[in-house]
Amino acid sequence: MNEIWDFFFWVEQNITMLYLNICDNEIMLSIRNGVLMKPICETMALYVIPAIRAMVARDLMEIHKMTQRETAKKLGMTQPAVSQYRKHLRGIRTKTLEKDLKISNKISKISSSLAKNEINFQEATCEICEICKYIREKELTKKII
Repeated sequence: MNEIWDFFFWVEQNITMLYLNICDNEIMLSIRNGVLMKPICETMALYVIPAIRAMVARDLMEIHKMTQRETAKKLGMTQPAVSQYRKHLRGIRTKTLEKDLKISNKISKISSSLAKNEINFQEATCEICEICKYIREKELTKKII
């Protein structure tokens, strides 16, 4: 029985990230001071994806001169949501993302493709997923949160 407790103590002291495979999808859970924190996907959904959407929405309105209504339709969201992105009331954690050239270029490409009707919002969502993967690989979530 002591061996089990020794193992849990070691985990508590030494492991910071734990990877689990569930249904062939990788889910990352973070452990801090022995306490299981939110899955990384939840963190991405709360902070990162809104920041990316905000950047795309602002780009559509500022660079491509789209209205809030047109932007909302392109992104599959409501006009009030776009208004909150424009006013920096939602998706406010963009500073780290804006500093990364690869992310900025990808967002410009997404907004340009949306503006030219080359992709729809479902395809834009797939592109956003690619940005999230890059953010995880570069461990940028720590700087965003």
